[in-house]
Amino acid sequence: MLECNLGGANAGTRLLHTGGSLKLATTVGGISVTGTTDTDNFVNAGVSTFVGIITASAVGNVIPFLFNNYSDLPAASSYHGAFAHVHTVAKGFFAHAGNWVEIVSKEADGRVGSEQRLIILKILISLV
Repeated sequence: MLECNLGGANAGTRLLHTGGSLKLATTVGGISVTGTTDTDNFVNAGVSTFVGIITASAVGNVIPFLFNNYSDLPAASSYHGAFAHVHTVAKGFFAHAGNWVEIVSKEADGRVGSEQRLIILKILISLV
């Protein structure tokens, strides 16, 4: 393992090589990892963008999908298949075909949907 600290225009940059290959680079802009690495307990306090598939163990994973307001949701067309919980309306949504689609909830008494939907359904049934 070879560690290099660069100076001059690249001051603050640190490079870590293993087996002749660059493994890790730290710069003023962040960290770049080449290949895979075991981080044990990785804590990220900022916003991260992951490219590719995220694979994790099947137990104990928690990824929050909480948004305060419906207006806070990102563009559904950019996140096809994503799940989101909107706190102010206490509902779940999923992104499909460029829209956030509400996931209908089942109430404790077995009713599905809201009272307004039940009234509309009763009116439609009475028309048949």
